[in-house]
Amino acid sequence: MADNSAAENWPMKVKVDSNDTHVLDQIKAHLLSPGNLISLPTETVYGLAANGLCEESVLRIFQVKGRPLTDPVILHVPTFEEALESIFDADLYDACIILLLAISFSPGPLTIITRGRTNIPPVVSANTGFPAVRCPNHVVAQRILKHVGIPLAAPSANKFGHISPTSADHVTSEFKGVHMYVVDGGKCDLGLESTVLKVEPISGGVNADEFLRKHGGSYKHLRAVVAALDEKVPTATSTPENFIRKCENIKGIPPGFANELIHYLWDTRWQQRKINILRPGFVTEADLKRRFSSLFFNVEVGHKAVFSKVNERCEAPGTILTHYAPSVPTYLIHESPNAGGDIVDLKRVVMIDTDGSFKSHSHSFLYYLPIGDCDKSTARDLYGALREAESVALRYNHNLQQDPSNSGTSSIIVVNHKERPTELNATIRDRLLPSFTEAMFPGLGDDDEIRRQLEASLGLDTVESVDPVQDELDTVDLEIDHAKYKKAGVGFKATKKTHVFSAEATKLKEVLKGKKKLTKSKLPRSEASNQVNKDTCDSSDTEPSRLDLILSASRARKEKRQKAMAKRLGKS
Repeated sequence: MADNSAAENWPMKVKVDSNDTHVLDQIKAHLLSPGNLISLPTETVYGLAANGLCEESVLRIFQVKGRPLTDPVILHVPTFEEALESIFDADLYDACIILLLAISFSPGPLTIITRGRTNIPPVVSANTGFPAVRCPNHVVAQRILKHVGIPLAAPSANKFGHISPTSADHVTSEFKGVHMYVVDGGKCDLGLESTVLKVEPISGGVNADEFLRKHGGSYKHLRAVVAALDEKVPTATSTPENFIRKCENIKGIPPGFANELIHYLWDTRWQQRKINILRPGFVTEADLKRRFSSLFFNVEVGHKAVFSKVNERCEAPGTILTHYAPSVPTYLIHESPNAGGDIVDLKRVVMIDTDGSFKSHSHSFLYYLPIGDCDKSTARDLYGALREAESVALRYNHNLQQDPSNSGTSSIIVVNHKERPTELNATIRDRLLPSFTEAMFPGLGDDDEIRRQLEASLGLDTVESVDPVQDELDTVDLEIDHAKYKKAGVGFKATKKTHVFSAEATKLKEVLKGKKKLTKSKLPRSEASNQVNKDTCDSSDTEPSRLDLILSASRARKEKRQKAMAKRLGKS
């Protein structure tokens, strides 16, 4: 693996074979040098990784991404036993909760947050003292983590606010000239970021490290006993003594270790602990509730809304309302009142269709992208489709600007996503939500430079940008076979000498029958994730979902817009 320092040769794509320790040694040496980065493949998305114990290296991630320091990053390790040894500062009960979660969901798309040790750089957790940790379920990522021997801090490998990458090519196109290795691990299997949950600590618990030192045990021993206690239905033999006898047969367990641990858990099982889902993902609330239907563990599973503005310190990674957005106006099909409006030329619409509703009209669009026949495949292909759609739209807009005789309007992206009553479907909407927001990407530093990089990756010269027309009630229709599909949106006009990112805000609700419509919002991007209708998930939910909370916060603005629209229609 040559180390050519010329900027045009970076980033450099490499592959890690099972028997190639030379490449692993090079990656390790690269990461141990302060400020160096790699792109790490995982099953969710590609990560921009650095030495998680070196503040200079972690700060380099923020600099390259344009990520605000208020947004924490996730530390990646091979196992949660290692996280408990070197990252988390957990009491004994919380350590058992974390290991119980690891037995079911790790390695995999689950990130756990709890109180951290003092050796973790504050920038990792946005100075909250509660680091986030994940164990990726990807053979190449695991190989690198085990060989390097340090936690790797790794948010998604994209410019802040842009679409998350699910292939090595996505990463190389995003970071032209950045001195880093892009480890090619193929296309991501899952395609969406991990579930993030927080284990809420309480005071006065038994310190896990002290308990292990007292008995000469390790977190591997602790995990072995926790695994043996996984009994969900009490029986006549469900007594501490019977579990102690069962654990005495586990190889290597120190004398007295299982006895004291089991009695401690049994005596404290009346005291309820709590974990909160801060960002939904593939591991659902229903999965977690099933996991904690245990004789020994009294754990409440809840949701906590943690949407943040760019200048607010985030409790969890990836919860700022400026993520996953294409650099062209983007809409989601949904139901809205019949507001009338100008007809949109479908030949400028890039349609992402997740259920085939528009398949028979595919020829009508500038570009038609069918993805997914179920929620899982939609999740896997979503970010790749958004990037492909963005590329098509940018090329179209570039050609439009280069032809003075062409009076057409810029391309837009429209997503048709079928609503299903599943938690994964709601998670997909959670990721789509920030894609439909209107405003500049905040925190990027130099919007001109970011736009030039995107266009350069497509082989395009710099093109003129668009600015939103300040008419809140501009509306347009999609018309197919005399059936109108409404899209109320911000009008756009060409501007000179500026290069800005813009992605339009819309409500999130689609009904795949009758008329399909699109509506927009005029909120600033930091407030934009608005106007969504309630996703129907597990009927056992007793707390409002993230989408419910957004809807509640935006209801007053919605009513104000509806009154203004009714007034305008009355005049006409």
